[in-house]
Amino acid sequence: MDSPIAERHYTLVGPDGAHSIVVVQLGIPQPDGPAWQCPYQIQGLGNTYTCVCIAVDSIQALQLVMIMIGAELDAYCRTMNSQLYWNWNGGNNLGFPLQ
Repeated sequence: MDSPIAERHYTLVGPDGAHSIVVVQLGIPQPDGPAWQCPYQIQGLGNTYTCVCIAVDSIQALQLVMIMIGAELDAYCRTMNSQLYWNWNGGNNLGFPLQ
């Protein structure tokens, strides 16, 4: 992602105990016609992918991105029987809202 405004690193522990790094990046909210979009990227869960959230204004776009990231990370961990650890708190609280 070009010029992320924020980035967070996680340690992913797979069901076999293998460790790898997951990187989450947030982009800059941009106007998109009458709406706003905000990109985000997740690296380290297989393929690197970039998505966008569309909203009525830039703040809502950031809020939606935070929720989407939390939901995607949580779903991955549940589906793949894995754990993500954020070095700041040492636990599996991902630091993103889940709703």
